[in-house]
Amino acid sequence: MPAMASFLREAPVKRLYHVRYEDLVANPEQELRNICSIADLPYTDDLVNYGEKEVDGTGLGDPIGVQQHKRPTTASVHKWAENVAGNDERVAMLQKMLEPLLSEDLEQLGYPRDALFEPLDSVDPEKAKKAQSAAKKWDRHHLQRRTLLHLRRGIHGNVLGRTLSRVRFYCDVLLRE
Repeated sequence: MPAMASFLREAPVKRLYHVRYEDLVANPEQELRNICSIADLPYTDDLVNYGEKEVDGTGLGDPIGVQQHKRPTTASVHKWAENVAGNDERVAMLQKMLEPLLSEDLEQLGYPRDALFEPLDSVDPEKAKKAQSAAKKWDRHHLQRRTLLHLRRGIHGNVLGRTLSRVRFYCDVLLRE
């Protein structure tokens, strides 16, 4: 974040437009028009109504949420607060992560320090705890993530890790130009 804030402050390029996620989903037409204008690209409604167009293949993107909507939505803007409310450990972790950041950097990015945790005030902690425990679902994304985390644990010291290192070595040899 400090590097991004510094980049915005010093503006080494003339054609620069800073857009916050919250602003993009709240007013997608205007924000995308501004982005297109800065980038000298034509604006089309397809940019906002992305879910109405058939696309070949898939990208990395959001494997869960993006398929739920046909256009940008504010539904996820304060979702983090619902996932954190009522969990003092998570709140403390967030505060610890934000502590070393300079207030001027946060302000530059459009997130004043004193307003960061305001969304937590609008969430009922007890209701959030119930929703958090009910939300623990096993979709493809979560299953893949948990599997990879489990496999990576101690990978360099186990048989799988040694085998993969040998396979990578032989692949590197075979693929050299």
